[in-house]
Amino acid sequence: MSRHHSERASIPITMMVMFVATVLVIGLLAMAQSGLKSARRGGDSANALQLADAGINDALKQIAATSQATLPATTVNLGGSAGSYTFSGARDAFQTVWHLDSVGIDATGVKRHVKADATTQQLFGNALFTQSTLKLASGSSADSFRDGTTTANMCTQHGIVGTNTPSQFTFNSNGGGQAIANCRGNTYGYATDGCVSYGDGTQALPPYGQGACPPPPATTKTTPALQLPVVQAPSVTKDQNPNNTSNPNVCDSTHAIRGGQIYYWTNVLLRAGCTVDTTNGRAIIYTPGQVEVGDPHGNSGQVNPPPASSALCGNTATSNLKDAWNNPASYYCPGWAANLQIYVVSGSGSPGMLFHNHAQFWGVIEAPTTAVLTDGNGAPHVDVWGSIVANSASPNAQFAFHYDDSLGDLSGTGRYEIANWREEPVT
Repeated sequence: MSRHHSERASIPITMMVMFVATVLVIGLLAMAQSGLKSARRGGDSANALQLADAGINDALKQIAATSQATLPATTVNLGGSAGSYTFSGARDAFQTVWHLDSVGIDATGVKRHVKADATTQQLFGNALFTQSTLKLASGSSADSFRDGTTTANMCTQHGIVGTNTPSQFTFNSNGGGQAIANCRGNTYGYATDGCVSYGDGTQALPPYGQGACPPPPATTKTTPALQLPVVQAPSVTKDQNPNNTSNPNVCDSTHAIRGGQIYYWTNVLLRAGCTVDTTNGRAIIYTPGQVEVGDPHGNSGQVNPPPASSALCGNTATSNLKDAWNNPASYYCPGWAANLQIYVVSGSGSPGMLFHNHAQFWGVIEAPTTAVLTDGNGAPHVDVWGSIVANSASPNAQFAFHYDDSLGDLSGTGRYEIANWREEPVT
């Protein structure tokens, strides 16, 4: 007998297979489409965040050029396929801070909202800052103080050294110098409280390790590069020290500088015993020439030391504390360094700032186009209570910088930097 195979069940099975396959294909397509939408949505959201950040950057540029207390809402449209952003800002009524606000809108309509605070770049925000070469001799150090009343107040750990050119930043000739005792280390600890390199974000960190900068986070890099203001000669060029008619460019033990005036000296010679009479205010000196601190022979002594006055230095004047170098706490008079401000005119061809052996100096110096030098005899030790800004520094001296925390409020570069950047909900 011949068998006949029935085909009555094959058609339903085939249709079931086709149905399952169709469902799977539709499901896969739905998943793929959902993934594409999610990816596209994520890309649109990222674009909106970049636009919002661009608004913060635009606001940062505008506040440096305005004399107003607010930035009105401004919309920048980058074209149909790029999106737009709207930014605004308001100056804080109680501090030198701008509060910035920006909303970025992608071309698809996705929004992101960013806020940030803009703080002024401090001109004297570091113990030492250089535009280029920063080469510190073995034994150099930097610490900081609030006052001399307690050990903690004499070691606030703000003794920061900074540069725009970290590739030319070394300790000793090979970067392996040994630091004298400062508040972060012992005799062979770290040379400074911290270091910072300024740039576009791709710059290297300053050198850190034993005898150099402390490791991160005390050593950092930040953007943008620190752009120093151009030092211009004052409109009133008073080339005269009223307390020194024989040589108006010299301050020494018998010729003080009278505060409350702006001077323009051919050169600045600050000898041992030089003081500032602050009865009428601070002394501000501009010069196109050299700044010389101390005496060229022997022990240079003190230049503008703080007075033993509680009225001027608070309880610091009577404190019995001493620092790691055996200096009395009275040397840590808060704000005293600001009473002697020296500005070297940019591009004047000044040979630089020359410090002599064992000079002790209280003051601030801005010389953005000149260098920090020493007289080169032996290995002189120099103490600075205050802050120095220079184009370069490559002395063969053991410099000990004691940064006065109050100098951060003295003045700024005229530029702002971002702090407290954060994203906020879109309203």
